[in-house]
Order: sequence, then structure tokens, then C-alpha cells
Amino acid sequence: MVRSMRLHAAVLGGLAGLAGAAARAQPAEEAQGGPALPSVAVTATRQATPALTTPATVSVIGEAQLRENLVTDFGELFRDEPGIAVKREARGRGGEAGIEVRGIGGQRLAMLLDGVRLPGGYVAAGANLGQLKLDPLSLGRVEVLKGPASGLYGSDALAGVVLFRTLSPEDFLDASARAAGSAAVGYDGLDDGRWGSASLAFRAGAARNLLSFSARDGHAPKNHPDSALHPDPQDTRQRNLLFKSVLDVAPGHALTLTGEHYEQTIRTDQRSLVGPIAGGTRITGSRADDLSRRDRLGLAYRYAPMGAWFDTLTAQVDRQHSRSDERTHDTRQPPGAAPALVRDARMAYREPQWSGNLQVDGHAGTGAVAHRWVAGVDLLSKSIGQYNEAGQRTAAGGGATSVIDGEVYPRRTAPETDVRAIGLFAQNEMAFGDGRLRLTPSLRYDHYRIAPRPDALFANANVAGSTPVGMSEGAWTPRLGLSYEWRPRQVVYANAVTGFRMPTPDQLNRVGQVAVATFIHDFIPNPDLKPERSRGVELGLRGEAGLGTYELAAFYNRYTDFIDTQMIAYIPPGQSGGPRAIRRFQSRNIGEVEIYGIEAKGQMPVGQWFGAADRWRLVGAMQWSVGNDESAGQPLNSVQPARLVAGLRWDERGGRFGGQFTGHFVAAKRRVDEALAQTGPTAPVPLKTAGYARFDLTGYWRIGRQATLNLAVHNLFDRQYFDWPAVSGLSGNDARLAAYTAPGRTASVSLRVDF
Repeated sequence: MVRSMRLHAAVLGGLAGLAGAAARAQPAEEAQGGPALPSVAVTATRQATPALTTPATVSVIGEAQLRENLVTDFGELFRDEPGIAVKREARGRGGEAGIEVRGIGGQRLAMLLDGVRLPGGYVAAGANLGQLKLDPLSLGRVEVLKGPASGLYGSDALAGVVLFRTLSPEDFLDASARAAGSAAVGYDGLDDGRWGSASLAFRAGAARNLLSFSARDGHAPKNHPDSALHPDPQDTRQRNLLFKSVLDVAPGHALTLTGEHYEQTIRTDQRSLVGPIAGGTRITGSRADDLSRRDRLGLAYRYAPMGAWFDTLTAQVDRQHSRSDERTHDTRQPPGAAPALVRDARMAYREPQWSGNLQVDGHAGTGAVAHRWVAGVDLLSKSIGQYNEAGQRTAAGGGATSVIDGEVYPRRTAPETDVRAIGLFAQNEMAFGDGRLRLTPSLRYDHYRIAPRPDALFANANVAGSTPVGMSEGAWTPRLGLSYEWRPRQVVYANAVTGFRMPTPDQLNRVGQVAVATFIHDFIPNPDLKPERSRGVELGLRGEAGLGTYELAAFYNRYTDFIDTQMIAYIPPGQSGGPRAIRRFQSRNIGEVEIYGIEAKGQMPVGQWFGAADRWRLVGAMQWSVGNDESAGQPLNSVQPARLVAGLRWDERGGRFGGQFTGHFVAAKRRVDEALAQTGPTAPVPLKTAGYARFDLTGYWRIGRQATLNLAVHNLFDRQYFDWPAVSGLSGNDARLAAYTAPGRTASVSLRVDF
């Protein structure tokens, strides 16, 4: 409480200082060439709402920014965004594993693609099988609403919402064009990746259509060339096909048909696993072959009548099927004269899903109060299935068995589970008097049902005979936002939010043992888990003025009954009943977690300082946050170290070419969880990372009216450092820590042609 009071006092002082500067500034519309805030942000209110008056922190990344920053992965997408981090699978096999917003991510962060929830995913021993199954090259816009957002988006919005929008025919076709499109090719030095994309938009009768295809082939992301160790060799292949058709069936009525196929393969030569393991056996070779697919077919309807009691009615239904397969092929040499062994293992994950929503919005006036309201219902029905199979034989082909390390295969370590959810929501934005004061209450009710379906395959893993449990819960999640335009284009805002998240099926019912190199992971179900809940407050300022644009926010979020999958026991070899140590895990409600911090971003034109005809701007962003696990009295490792991004941007007056020089200044990560559980024969040492400064250079050249060349050099001065999101899951004495340094100097280039 004392910490939060000090934070609020410091923030209020900072806000007051910034407000004073803004009050003395010239309004943006009177400045020549001054930058402006994004005109529309839709995630915060589920309506098209001006970013200036939205009572929440929303980051908006448009198509032009996606192209100029050469975005082909999610690390590049959020490179300069304060408070957003992209996690990679700690051992490198699975690539980008998830997004964290203000220190919270995974299945606590709602991610929607064209209004459809992306798969929840399943974290296995290697890859993350599910969450980021989409191609950034297919996107036209990304919005991130930071902080709990269950009041409008339901259970998995405990940390916030990421709204991805794919390309549409309207991104290419103007009012007169019959056909238009683009084609692009590029190279990414991060992983020696080569990519290409092509989009064609065309009219066919009353329909506007888009066909878009993208492909990317690469290798393992590089670490610093001076590191003592390097990542395992890897080949990656990614394909995405998108089709959209928008049909105006009658005045005010429109149908949109969307079809999408995404596929990614990752093949890894796991050289880092070669060596002795428990019992004197030696792994002599290991290959991994991971495949992820996602298919979607959806139909959306939009009705915008003239003179009705509502403005817009939208309805949408989608079928999505997510599939992942993780295969491992090992060769092993037991001790003595025993014959060499070959072991093949597979883990398959399936998540078929139906979803739908219906939403109505409108406006009304009651005296001196203008109302903008929205109400609707979200429906979700999906099944989650996970399947393991394994076999072992001698290298000569004899002695085949499906009983390995005492475990019977095939099996399921969690029962197949059906998940059903319904959410009802309503919100009313009330503008008082001249519209400068706006109050926005919202309320949502969600009901979730988790129903396991145990079978014989689950019984093969459930040797302890535990009974899987279901869960049926409902929750109300209110939210209240306030904004006040105290001067023209200068807004102060506040919001109070709540959040709610159900336990996942595997957190409730996962059982069984899984052999991982020199260890056995033993999972214990927890039928007594309770849903997580959160509440938070946020204060902010944003505005446009002759001095530029600015956004400043301070937040405090508190999470209760926070669920953490913890290692509850370490049993050394011998005591475990065999040559391998056992790591025993269970998901538990750990009590309360708090996260608070400050974020800011802005830009300022500076060309007038030296009479330049071209546009020169200073751009910047910063974030500082603190996270505490109050039940353990330890810091929260998922919270990122303080970061400052500052750059100088130049655009030639005619817009033919330009560039940006950007510095990333990151503080040391010294405040970490010191109470690490022992996971091996030696006690782990908490990992702490040093601060660093990294500089990037980007540029563009518009060649004629249709072609654009983009260039980027990252880590310009070849600095060696650790990026905390990539290593936060490792210990300071990890034998392969050096393999996870950040990349050294890398270059990227792309050429795009519009037609």
C-alpha cells in the first residue's frame, strides 16, 4: 500500500507537470505539419472511437508502419511499443511462444483475429503449440488494449486484448478501381529468412474480393557471433493463404466471407541434447519436426439502416480448427554392450472451435446528455484434445515396445475436454454538455463450462486413478471509464477495470509423467483451483499540440487467486525409484500478485528549429513497471526491466525517402525472484541481466509512384546483451545460457510494388 501511494503521488506530480506544458502549447490543428494521434481505436469500446477520448491505453499499428518496419515476426511488430514483450520458447525449438502485456500474457491475454479468438495453445516440452498461429505479413492493422478488459471481452482478457485485422479489399481498391494489389519480397538477417507476399483485390459484380498469399523460409534466430554457444540448427517454413469477399447485398446490408489457411513447420537438429543422461545412457542424436496448422472459415453480416433506433447491427459466425504435431526422433546408446536404441515420440494437439457474436450499437440524446451505446453477445464452443504416442526399438529393428520408462503409450496426459462459453455485455458512453466530459460504464456477464471426457488413453497416463473434474462458473465484470477534454485536443482520462479468468483444462486435470532428457516431469492435477480475478485503475493524459503529440499513463493492477504452475518437489535419482530425478509440478492458486507502472510515448517536430524544409521529428516511448508475488514475498519475473526508446526521424518534403535512427536503452534486471526451486543436482542461481543500449537504423526510398525499398540495420554497433523476455525462464547457471544472447548486427531489406 505504501508503494502504491508513493507511485500515485509521483504520477500525479508528473501528470501535473506535463499538463502545464500542454496548456501553454499551441493546439495541433494550428501547427503546420504537426503529428496527430491515431484517428480511430476500436478495441477499447467495441465501437469506432476517437483515440484521443478513449479512456484507456490503446496502441495502434497501421499497415504503413508494418511495411516500413519490415515486420515479418511479432518481435519486430512490437519492437518499439512500451509495455509489450514477445516471449520465445526458452530452448529455441518452438520459436515465438506468446505476447505479454504489462508483465502478463499467455492465456490471460485475449487475442482476436478479425473478431475470432485465436487458439489457446498448449505448452509442451518443446514448442508452444498454438497461440501465435498467424502471419504478420497478412495483417493490415494491430491494436493492443492494455490492462484488464474482461468487461467487454471476457475471461481471457485478464491482461488486455490484442486485436489483429487481416488485409481487406478496401485496403487496395478505391472508388473507381476494378483491380489493384501489391507484391513484395524481402530478406531478414535475424534468421537469414527470405519471404514474399502477393495480394490481389478485384471487383466481381457487386462483390469486392481479395486473394493474398505469403511465404517465409528461414533458420534459427541468430545470437551474438561472439557467444561461446549458439542455437541448435533449425529450418523454418511458413505459408499463409487469405481470401475475403465483401458483398453489398442491398443498401445498408453487407456480407463478408473470409477463408484462411496458416501452416508452419520447424525442423530442429537438437545438438544441445547430445550427451550423457541418467543411468549411463548417452543420446547420440536428436531431431525435432514440429507442424502447426490453423484453418478458418467465417461469415459476417453488417446492417446499417437509415433512421432506425440503432446505427449498426453486426453478426458473425466462424469455424476454426487448430492442429499441432510435435515429433522427436532420438538415437541412444545404453551403457555396456547393450544395443543402440531408436526412440520416436509424438505429441498431437487439436482445438476445433465454433464462435459467434451479435452486436448492436447506436446513439441517443436525453436532454444535455448524448449517449453512444453498444450491447451484444459472444458465443464460444470448442473441444481440446492432446495425444501422446511413443515407440522404442533397437537400431537393428528388434525389441519394439510402446512401454517406455514405465509409461504406457499411446495416452493422454489430460482428458479431452469440451469448453462452452457465453458472454453478454453492454456499454454506454455518455457525453455531457458540450461533449468534453465523457463517462463510460460497461458491464459483462460470462458463464463458462468445462466438461472433461476421460477415455482409455487418459487411463494409460492416469496411473494414480485421479478423477478429472469439470467446472461451471459465472462472473460479472464491470468497468468504468472517464475522460475530460480540459483544453482543445488535451484529454485527461481514468478508468477502473475488473477481470476474470477460468482455469484451463490442463491446469485442472493434467496427470502423468513425461521423460525430458535427464529428468522425469510428474504432473499432479488440482481439482480445487479457483478462477483468477483482477481489478485495476489507470490514470492518463494524452493530447496534440504545437509541441507534438504525447501519451502518458500510470496503472495499478492487482490479481487474486493467481494460478501458477509450480514445481512442488524435486526427487533426486535413486530416491525417485530410478536413475532419473523427478520434477513434480502442480498448478496452484498462489494468492495475490500486483503490477504497477508508468508508460509514455510521443513525438515532436523539430525541423522548425533549424529552418529545414523536410520533416524532422523526435520520437520516443518509455515504460517502467514493478511486479510482486505477494504470497511469496518475491518479485514477478515476467515484468520487463525499464526501457526507453528514443529516435530521430527524417522524411523528405516530397515523401520520396526518409529514415529513422532509434536508440533502445534498457535498464539492468536485478530485481528477480530469489527463491527458485531446485530443479537439478545443483541449486539454481537467479538470473540477472545487465543494462544495455542498442541502436537501429531504418530507411525507405519510394522509387517512382509504385515501388518502395525499405532497409533496416538492427543493433548497429553489434552490442552483446541478453534480452530479458528471451531468457526470463532460465537460471543464471544454465549450462547453455550463452546460446541465448540477443542477435548481433543484422540487416533486413524489402521491395514492394503496388499496382
